[in-house]
Amino acid sequence: MSRLCDWAVETLHRFEVAAVQEVAGLSEFKSATLGASSLREFFMPPDHELSDFRVFGSFHMDSYLGQVILLERQAVQYVTDCFAGGRYVAVKYVDRRGRQKLFISVHFPHSDNTDESYSSAIFSLSQMLRECPGICTVVAGDWNAQPGDARHAEL
Repeated sequence: MSRLCDWAVETLHRFEVAAVQEVAGLSEFKSATLGASSLREFFMPPDHELSDFRVFGSFHMDSYLGQVILLERQAVQYVTDCFAGGRYVAVKYVDRRGRQKLFISVHFPHSDNTDESYSSAIFSLSQMLRECPGICTVVAGDWNAQPGDARHAEL
């Protein structure tokens, strides 16, 4: 993984969870596959700038490069499940206060992709959301939609 700017890492420490898009270099780290999904947990060396985070991601996405979810180690008791779709990765976890949460990072198709591929990404995400009712959920990332365009209206 490329080094992040010092300001970015400093900013990340203010949040319990963050999403990073289009990440390269994940394969250089030791990792383990989680459950039936293609999502992996990457193990950062102690001297790495992201060693304070649990790093979950995949480089087997429909988008060009991988997606990563960073969970601050001190904010998370444990991870209960992981999911990966063609255009999203997700981690379900219990925070330090015992609350179950779901964080989803999306990277939807760019405007040069068909509207059908965009609709398919929305359908896949909505199917995943139906599997986790009643959980505090945050969906963040790159929607590749502009206010006023058809894709924005579809969201």
